[in-house]
Amino acid sequence: MIIAKSCGKDYLTEMKLDAEGFHAVYADQGTDIGGAGIDMRPGQLVLSGYAACMNIMIRRWMNEEGLAFRNVTVMVDMDNSTPGVSKFYKKIEIDADIPQEKKDELIKRADSCPVCNILKNEKEFYNMD
Repeated sequence: MIIAKSCGKDYLTEMKLDAEGFHAVYADQGTDIGGAGIDMRPGQLVLSGYAACMNIMIRRWMNEEGLAFRNVTVMVDMDNSTPGVSKFYKKIEIDADIPQEKKDELIKRADSCPVCNILKNEKEFYNMD
C-alpha cells in the first residue's frame, strides 16, 4: 500500500510504501497554482512508473538472454486534450550491439510490462475501510 501525506508546504506530498526500508518519493504542483514546482506532479509520477517498468523489463529480458547492453532509455509522454481519452506515447532506445530486429522485438514486448497492463485494463475504484 502507498501512503501519501501532506508535508506542511502548500501541496508538497510525501509518498511511502507501508514497509520499512523504502525511500520516500515526493510530489508537488507547479508554481502556477501555488506549489514549489520542484518535484514531479502526480500525473508525471504515473508516467514515471510507465517508463520505469518498460525500462526494467527490457533490461531483465536482455539479462535473461545474455545480451550485453550499454543503456536502455525510455521516453514517455501523455496527451489528455481529448475528454475521456488519455493518449500515451513512448520512444525506446536500446544502446547495444544486437540486430535491429532483436531491438524491435524487445520494444514490442515492452507493451506487456506490468504497468502497461494496469494502464490498459478497465479501472474500478473503491474506498478502503
